[in-house]
Amino acid sequence: MAKLFYTIIWIILILDSLFLILLVLAQESKSQGLGGLGGGMDLTFAGHTQRTAKRLTAIGGAIFVACIIGVILLMGPAGRGASRKLNPVATLKPSPTVTPASNIEGK
Repeated sequence: MAKLFYTIIWIILILDSLFLILLVLAQESKSQGLGGLGGGMDLTFAGHTQRTAKRLTAIGGAIFVACIIGVILLMGPAGRGASRKLNPVATLKPSPTVTPASNIEGK
């Protein structure tokens, strides 16, 4: 069941990301960006362009943040890079002692 939620959240996250990209590009700016294409957002939102665009951007951003938090929570600790319960004392092994050879030729 968690895998289904994980997949649904990823789909929503991708769609929301695309929506935010298009919304930001469609907004009017000083350089017009893609907002100058076809009159920008004036055609879509007829009088309240800036206020509506800000609201939609805020809603899209909130959905984006909620989806990211959902993905993180559904990944679990292993997916977030947490190591498994390691006992550092038990995993340490003594290094072998190396004694220098006194005489290699046998003299």
